[in-house]
This record gives sequence, C-alpha cells and structure tokens, in this order.
Amino acid sequence: MKIEDICTRICSGGTPKSGKAEYYENGTIPWLNTKEINFNRIQATEAFITEEGLNNSSAKWIKPHAVIVAMYGATAGRVAVAEIPLTTNQACCNLEVDETIADYRYIYYWLKQNFDNIAGLANGGAQQNLSAKVIRQIEINLPDLIKQRSIANFLDSFDSKIEANAKLNSYLEELARAMYVSVMQEHADIASLYDMAEFNPETYSPKENWSAVSYIDTSALTLNDLAGLQHFNPAEEKLPTRARRKVSNGDILYSTVRPNQNHYGLLYNPEPHTLASSAFAVIRPNDTIMSPLIYLTLTDVRITKTLQQLAETSTSTIPSIRPVDLEQIAVLVPSDEYGNEIASQIETTFKQIDCNKRENRKLTALRDALLPKLMSGEIDVSTVDLTQLNSHLYSRE
Repeated sequence: MKIEDICTRICSGGTPKSGKAEYYENGTIPWLNTKEINFNRIQATEAFITEEGLNNSSAKWIKPHAVIVAMYGATAGRVAVAEIPLTTNQACCNLEVDETIADYRYIYYWLKQNFDNIAGLANGGAQQNLSAKVIRQIEINLPDLIKQRSIANFLDSFDSKIEANAKLNSYLEELARAMYVSVMQEHADIASLYDMAEFNPETYSPKENWSAVSYIDTSALTLNDLAGLQHFNPAEEKLPTRARRKVSNGDILYSTVRPNQNHYGLLYNPEPHTLASSAFAVIRPNDTIMSPLIYLTLTDVRITKTLQQLAETSTSTIPSIRPVDLEQIAVLVPSDEYGNEIASQIETTFKQIDCNKRENRKLTALRDALLPKLMSGEIDVSTVDLTQLNSHLYSRE
C-alpha cells in the first residue's frame, strides 16, 4: 500500500514569523524543529509557540502517535513518533495513521528500516529535500494488523528499556550535580583546571600500527553518548583527518568548536585504541576521582554560556575556543575526608550512568540487527512472550 492509503491525514507544519515576539514569548504550544527528529519518540520539544503564533502561521496541531518524517537537508528521511499533541515546522511531514489499517509504531519502524531508500528520494540543488508529495507515494509492505502489532510490540520493548535507561541517567546526573553544588562547595577548595589536569596529552601516530581503531567524532558524542562510534582498520582504511587525540579511562572530551552544541563526554574504560576528533579538547585529570567533578563544572550552564560567548568573539572561521580558555576555569577540589567521600559517591554515580549507556548501545545494536529480519518476515515474533522479554530486559543480571 502507499503511505497516503494508510493515513487519515498528511500535512506539513509552519513557522511563525521570527521577528514577532508575541508568537513565541511565554508560549505553551509544543513546536517541533526537524533537528529534534532522530529515530526517537518525541515527548517534549525544545521550543514553544503561542496561540497567536499558531493562528498566524501554517503551524497546526498534530495528534499523538503521528509519525513525523523530516523532509529537508541533512535530516531528510529521519523519522520520529509524536507521543504528545504538538505542532511542527514546515520541514516536517506529519503522518496521522489510520489505526484500523496500520499500527503507527510498525509504520515508524518500517520507515526507519528503509531510511536509506527514502533519503535517496530527496532531490533539489545544494540542499537535498523530500516533499509531502513524494512521501505520500512511498509503497510500504503491510502485513495484517495482528502481525504488525506483534512486531511493533517486540521492538517497542527494546525502545522502552533504552528510554528508561536514558531517563534514569538524567536523574542520576541531576543527583550528582545536586551533591556537587550543595555539599562539595562546603568541603572543597578551589583550583584552576590547569592545575588539575593535562590537556591533549597524547597524539596518535600511524607508525604505531594499530590493527583496529575506535573513533569518536562530535556527532558520535552528542549529548554525551557514543551511539555513533566508528570503527576502522588503519591497515586497510584511511582514518579521518581529525582522528588524532588518544583517549583513556577517565578522560573528558569537550568540543572546542561551537561549544554550546552538547558535544562533550566523560569516558570510562573506552575501547582499546580509541581516538577522538581534534575538534575536542581531551582533558585528563591527574586523579580519576576528579573526572566527574570537572565534567560537572564544564557542563554547568553558566560555564557553557561563558565559553560560547568566547567562541563567538574568536577570530576563527568557525566559532571556537582554545584549551587556554578551559585551563582557567575554577574547579572544586575535596578539602577534607567528607569531601573525598562525596567525590567518591559522585564517581560511583557516573560509573552507573556509563553502565546504563553501554547497555543502551548493546540494546540498540541488537534491535537494529533484528529490525530487517522482522520486517522481511525472516523472524516471526507473534508467539514471543513479551512478559519474559521485558523481565529479561529490565534484569540487572
């Protein structure tokens, strides 16, 4: 069937005029930008518009369970599911699925599986775009509704666990930050980051003849995740030009290019022979117990704003900061036994966060390996006991 045959409504959105403050200030209507579409569930949006902005633009309300396809530029072909009522910009094609014909989750997973083919339908000049007209005509293999639901339920179990881990990590980081701010400042001295860590301590040389390299670029580390980690065999493949910085346990990566883009991370036990892009500053604390404290300092909103202002005033072609801008930042250092105890608890918390992220990467890889086999019918999960599956996924064994 064609996409247009399984939807009750297909529409794009709109953008209220940016110069009108009354269209945005104190807005309460969720408004989705395509940069937020990345094979995910949308439970909140970064921006909001007002009722006046909605009424004076092409933006329109989209129902929960709509499948949203990004149409423009680098995100073209990416999909997401709306978990809340929301509005979108004009670069979103919003599919409200007829639930008597199709399971919206199945449609989402099918589009995810066929991302490369769909992205290949984009056309245009310098910026390759899809259109609602093209998306309407996409032909989709649609089994009966019962089979759709069994496949969707199975894959949904993985995504729910991945999402639960991500929410837990957000809570754990907030908890660590609260301990850092409320307790550490009473049991700590202040030192400059220059005195607490080395910057870019090791550089990779091809003469080392590594047989395998794991590479972290800024897209892989967005929001402190390594889902996009790349793997190379230097003997057979050319490494990216920026693959220069060696990293090891306890290192902190912080992007020196556009430092407000959430490209940062704290690494515990990275894979052997891991390199990071030279777009990062690699910060190696003198003591790994300081790693999370330095990370929490660098990701404090006041620090990130200051660094962004420095980047905007730089003379570089792209807004950038220098290692010296980081070296001068003040860090809290435990001054007594209680401060050391709190620092140790914070370190334990971040190691749990890292454990959850590693689990999510494994679950993501397994889900993505199963996806084409489920969609092709090679694997039948209609008789799988989801209670047992979920019990296994949520087990800490």
